Amino acid sequence: MNFPKESCQLIIRNSAILESGVIEAVQDTVFKAINARIEKRFKTIGGWKGTYELVSGVTGATTFAPVAWPEDKDGRYRACYKLTALETDDNDYWLSSALGVNSCKLCLRLWVHGGLGGRTKGEIERKLVTISNAPAVRDAGMVRDEDNTIYLPFSFDAETLATEFPTVDKTLVPLDAALDKLLKVNELFDAAVKDLATRK
Repeated sequence: MNFPKESCQLIIRNSAILESGVIEAVQDTVFKAINARIEKRFKTIGGWKGTYELVSGVTGATTFAPVAWPEDKDGRYRACYKLTALETDDNDYWLSSALGVNSCKLCLRLWVHGGLGGRTKGEIERKLVTISNAPAVRDAGMVRDEDNTIYLPFSFDAETLATEFPTVDKTLVPLDAALDKLLKVNELFDAAVKDLATRK
């Protein structure tokens, strides 16, 4: 792969900074702010459960759901929303995905276990296809992928983050907007999950 000479020179001149772990440090700060923002939003609303630790926490995951959504006996969610990246293989760092590098973005993804409520995978997929075609879901900018999961992509502006770092507040406006959109259509997802969870 060929890179511009200027990019190569930048790396050569800043190798010590790259090796110092600065990317991980910045990434950790950004994701602590992201996780805290999501957790605060759902604690304020009430009626939600979640783990808010993607990148910066012990579990390494940020997942959340209405409290009525089903769980396994060991507490694992059978349906939830996940903060993740569109394509986890496109970037080496979560920070890159957060900033939209290589056209990869973060997203809020609806995840439903393939056997929820004793349903077949096909039944669940058909329900998700129906939900994804609802005008409110489409208007919110949510997309269904080839795996029949439904997601809402977003990314942050690198210049805004660079300007305000280490504070991470205005940077998170796209996250706030994504959460607003998700909450507007959550009623549809909530009804679908409850319907699927009801054993046949």
